[in-house]
Amino acid sequence: MHRRYFLMAFVSVILASLLSVQAAAQDEQDKQAFYEKHRAYAGLYTLDDGEHLIVGMYPDEPLFYVSRMATGDVRFLDSADEHTFTYGPTRSVTTPVAGTIAFTFDEDGTVEGLHWTHGAESPRRARRVPVEVEEVRFDNDDQARLAGMLMTPPGLGPYPVAVLIPQADRFDLWEVGMWLLARGIGVLAYDQRNAAMGHSVGEDVTGYYHDQQPVYATDAVAAVHFIRAHPRVDAQRVGVVGWSGGGWMGALVAAHVPDLAFYVNIAGNASPGIEQAQHRFVARLFREGFSDEAVAEADRFLSYHHDLARGKVAWEPYVAERERVAETPWYQFLNSRFSLYYDDLDDATTWGSAVEAAPSARDYERVTTPTLGLFFEFDHSSAPSTPLIFHRALNHAGNGNFAIYVFPGVNHGAWEVESLRFNTRAITRRAPEVFKTLVDWVVLMVNG
Repeated sequence: MHRRYFLMAFVSVILASLLSVQAAAQDEQDKQAFYEKHRAYAGLYTLDDGEHLIVGMYPDEPLFYVSRMATGDVRFLDSADEHTFTYGPTRSVTTPVAGTIAFTFDEDGTVEGLHWTHGAESPRRARRVPVEVEEVRFDNDDQARLAGMLMTPPGLGPYPVAVLIPQADRFDLWEVGMWLLARGIGVLAYDQRNAAMGHSVGEDVTGYYHDQQPVYATDAVAAVHFIRAHPRVDAQRVGVVGWSGGGWMGALVAAHVPDLAFYVNIAGNASPGIEQAQHRFVARLFREGFSDEAVAEADRFLSYHHDLARGKVAWEPYVAERERVAETPWYQFLNSRFSLYYDDLDDATTWGSAVEAAPSARDYERVTTPTLGLFFEFDHSSAPSTPLIFHRALNHAGNGNFAIYVFPGVNHGAWEVESLRFNTRAITRRAPEVFKTLVDWVVLMVNG
């Protein structure tokens, strides 16, 4: 009887494992199919009056979108027929239909433009901006084989180029790339190793977040070395741009390659890891609609929770406090998404030591490259102390060429919001002044 039960349990585990592998494989195939279907449309388009539209996608989601550079309005697109898409009144609400994008083709079957109809307005035509696109591959020694796209204005060059550091794939910073291309700056956009679609492959990266990012940063260093040797690129005018974790990785690249033309950190955290974690948890509760009283109680417990990880609190009183709040809705919500449960004191301090062992501020203190920091008032990921710590770190490095901006009324993704209590379904636009500040500064750096 026991043998039969063990055999049934073993078979169940094997079947569950096979189903999980099949589901993962199907998910990858779906993302690849989405990418192949929509990549022909992705790019920069110019309306008759000179205004620009950006068409891009997030294969990981998967989402297809159009962005209006002048206003920052972004809309996710739904397929209406083979080459026509519709959008709704806000970014992620696609009904009722508020507008239509219909792509047009030349005699060779290449996308040459689009017709844009918004509400009751007359249709407007946009032509696709000519861009040289080259699929590229490069190696990070024997660790990884990376794939991406070098995009430059037409012509021989050589051109200044921004290496866009991804958190997943080449479309992570697509809007940044299109803004740069519109001003004559080339872009290298590549896929992180072992990300969706399988274009970039390499050794698996394990461990905590702070263990992983320095490894991925070595891929970005390889990207810089590769692109500097490209015949259409001006090696002296190559820089890096990173957003969030990519912003921190940019500092690692700049420290390793100190003669970069520029380094841009968009919302990359500078605060100690535990401080960032607490801010992220509290901001998530605001976003989910928990009351001020509930958030305040959560904040007090999280301070206690993180002090345990720092070795400042004894185990027994902590367990008593955890049991006291265990049935509260806010605790159950956070625990289900971020896991607030420590097995014992050693488990807590092991996590705390790992998170605090590699503070990003230490890496910012090694950056002497011309640097731009862009930070946001209602950032729900990077802690509020980040801009000041970033400033102090660059001063410590003796960096004589840096600028820091903190933009009001925007969140971690530069989406316009009124507070940390923003409703994602009500979001309509990204703050265009963020992108304009970025490209104006980069153009200034590469032009002397």
